[in-house]
Amino acid sequence: MDVLNGIPLNMKPALIRLVPKTAAFIVVFVCLNLPNVAAEVAYAGFSFESNYAQIGDGSRIHYIEEGEGDPIVLVHGAPTHAYLWRNVIPHLSDTHRVIALDLPNFGRSDKVGTIGMPEYTARFGEFVDTLGLDKFGLVMHDIGGPIAMNWANANRERVSAVSLLETFVGPIPNINAAPPFFLNPLNLFDPVQARQAAVINNGFVEGLLLNPAAGLINRVLTAEEAEIYRAPFDTQAKREPLGNLVGEFAVADGTGHPVL
Repeated sequence: MDVLNGIPLNMKPALIRLVPKTAAFIVVFVCLNLPNVAAEVAYAGFSFESNYAQIGDGSRIHYIEEGEGDPIVLVHGAPTHAYLWRNVIPHLSDTHRVIALDLPNFGRSDKVGTIGMPEYTARFGEFVDTLGLDKFGLVMHDIGGPIAMNWANANRERVSAVSLLETFVGPIPNINAAPPFFLNPLNLFDPVQARQAAVINNGFVEGLLLNPAAGLINRVLTAEEAEIYRAPFDTQAKREPLGNLVGEFAVADGTGHPVL
């Protein structure tokens, strides 16, 4: 902003009065024509605006908020983010206040380094506290299930309802009972190969999410949709947190560690 003698030039004088005895000017300014700060549109083709909540360590969590009424919080999985809910939000927001967040390290939220499920759960708790959500419904997908259900189990009085979508809330009976993609292409039960698959080969995004042959999606995503999903993990450094997921799946025979 251009400034003259400490006064912004876009503040136009509304009244100027000369005081002869002191030879001083008394100038009263009103703010006119201040530049408008455009809201950040979260995704091309959708009217959702980006919002950010700052939690205790100074990092920011990105979220979308639409509608009014009783709150519903939508929690995505890996490697997606709030964009996952783009066609769900308009239906829910007719009657509810809908909040879809990007978990830390995902989407437009800040990268906070490699953390485990307990830390994701703690940060989720900080997020809902920051927004002042006293009681709300939860919709959870994939790893969003154990992350948010851990918090819900410890804060039952604040949860009005839960909806679980393609997730898990208890240990996998054994490695062979795991979904096929846990083993190929992700190799989630081998720390070395899991990091190779997730970080080096971008297995979560290219091997699963954008690959209909993997069996997780029923159509080929458009180029625009694919780019939105690729962007948060478009470098190896950004994908490092995904390589840590190998140790975050509870298996009853002792592989991994319990998350519930």
